[in-house]
Amino acid sequence: MNILLASVTCFLLTLAAHAQTPAPSPTPDTVTITREAAIKCLTDSDQVKADAIEIAALKKAVEDYKSLVNDLKVELGKTAGENMQLKSSAVRADAIIDLLLKNTKARNKYGLIVF
Repeated sequence: MNILLASVTCFLLTLAAHAQTPAPSPTPDTVTITREAAIKCLTDSDQVKADAIEIAALKKAVEDYKSLVNDLKVELGKTAGENMQLKSSAVRADAIIDLLLKNTKARNKYGLIVF
């Protein structure tokens, strides 16, 4: 029992001594950073990914608005053409009404309505 207790104590002391040794020095092809710097790098990379997604969404929205503006331009052209056609039709109808009124006044000399 004493031997077991002595070997366990020796093992624990060896383990404690080994735990207190400094970390091995880095080799020339490795880089050591602090925990805070690692956390900052991770949050920055997350922010970059989020910004890239946001930029892609904004570009898509701009393209959608450009398409919508082009559609509205076409619709405006159609509406302006219809408006011009309706105005010319109104002028033509006014001219026909004027012509018919002048013709009926010449025939209606006696104040009678003739059909």
